[in-house]
Amino acid sequence: MRAKVRGIYTTALTKLLLENGFQIVQLSQTIKARFGIPDNNEPPDLKIKDRHDLQGIVALGTPEATETFRKILHFTL
Repeated sequence: MRAKVRGIYTTALTKLLLENGFQIVQLSQTIKARFGIPDNNEPPDLKIKDRHDLQGIVALGTPEATETFRKILHFTL
């Protein structure tokens, strides 16, 4: 599955997703440099971004991708 991550939690979430088999797509320059990931502009199955108040995240995507992400968070954190 493919994920696009933006916001103040991007580095931590990118690491967590990579460790759990996700491909990260539409990367920022910073994340490309930190993780050495090549460009990939495919559409994501999951989009993760900050809440407007920066007190959490919003995850939008396919049912399979969002459920997989929920399970990763539940079992990892």
